[in-house]
Amino acid sequence: MRQEACALVPLRAVPELVQLLQLRLCSTAEEAVEKKLFCGMPVDYRPRFVAQSLTMLCEASAAHASVGWHSALPALLAQVLRGELPNDAATNLPFGSPDVIEMSSRCRAALLSHAKKRNIAPAEALAALKRAPVSPKGTWAERGEVTRASRTQKSRL
Repeated sequence: MRQEACALVPLRAVPELVQLLQLRLCSTAEEAVEKKLFCGMPVDYRPRFVAQSLTMLCEASAAHASVGWHSALPALLAQVLRGELPNDAATNLPFGSPDVIEMSSRCRAALLSHAKKRNIAPAEALAALKRAPVSPKGTWAERGEVTRASRTQKSRL
């Protein structure tokens, strides 16, 4: 089913999604709204939302993964996984949905899997993504702190 859905997504959407993710990771929520980063609309959006879209495309489609390899995606994923760009774990509560680091790790795995099967990855990008950790140091401790803090907050309802 996912592969059928991927067929409806044009390959040119991958670099645009990468740019959308990069812009949001480098901006505050207020800046995202003010600059209308989300397709020209004045809304905030979670980086995880875009990272998850890229992950699903790269997991299901070798063609989309190939386009991803030839975009800024590998470098962006490596920055997220090294902790150079912010995580959005605090905004995931109380739902417990995956954060941008978890999605970046899955996307990294999908890209590396396709690169192993086919010769689609530029050597420099491949080496950089292989060197990137699965997640930055302290990620699990940070998630635990965020989860504990959300449990102690009282509902406003």
